[in-house]
Amino acid sequence: MDDAKLGEVADQLHMFLPFFYRKVMAWHKCSEGLNPGHYMILGTLMTSGSLSMSDLGKRICSSKPGTTFLTDRLINEGMLERKYDEKDRRIVYVSLTRAGKDFMKRHREAEKEETKKNLTKLSDEDIEGLCDSLDRIKEIISKLDGV
Repeated sequence: MDDAKLGEVADQLHMFLPFFYRKVMAWHKCSEGLNPGHYMILGTLMTSGSLSMSDLGKRICSSKPGTTFLTDRLINEGMLERKYDEKDRRIVYVSLTRAGKDFMKRHREAEKEETKKNLTKLSDEDIEGLCDSLDRIKEIISKLDGV
């Protein structure tokens, strides 16, 4: 693949995600005052369980100070808890509390309902095409694991 085509794909991907969230997901209607970074942390911990702050920062592509800033708010809200490694107190783990898990379940359900409402504006043919396209995108993106 030539470099120009790869650049075009990279540009389209960078423009697609914010557009997708704004037009389709409408997460902001269910955000309860949290920003996308908070949801990235909550979602990551929901699927991965407890993570060290370093690993969490890598997964959400955030600096250590940025990750700390985001997690501090969630800890203060009672959604996360912080634990220190028993062998090395420099290592800090964060995990969802019961309140955090409950919040994410409620949020995901509200977000799903809002998304479904947005999708009703499309024809059945468009929904089928979108579904097929998303299956294909998932198939292609899954080949990037380990990158």
